[in-house]
Amino acid sequence: EIFSDLGFNGQTKEIKINIHGKIDLKNTEPHSVFLEIISLSPQFYEYQKSFTEQILNSADPFAEAIPVFSNIQNGYGIFAGFNSLNFELQF
Repeated sequence: EIFSDLGFNGQTKEIKINIHGKIDLKNTEPHSVFLEIISLSPQFYEYQKSFTEQILNSADPFAEAIPVFSNIQNGYGIFAGFNSLNFELQF
């Protein structure tokens, strides 16, 4: 899920994540879940948001076209960046 950090204002926030699937708790081997947290530049966020809206509207032939964000002058695409952190959570 992608969301803006505008409401965070430097604060620590708690995010609850639901994990769906079957886990055999009778198995004695450790279980793990891999979690990736990605920090997007504002340009990447705008691109992802507009691209997702376009994909969701593509199934409706009567929907108005959604322009995908671009910050390249006289061309298409974006100049953006991101950083990611990966965690293995064992239980």
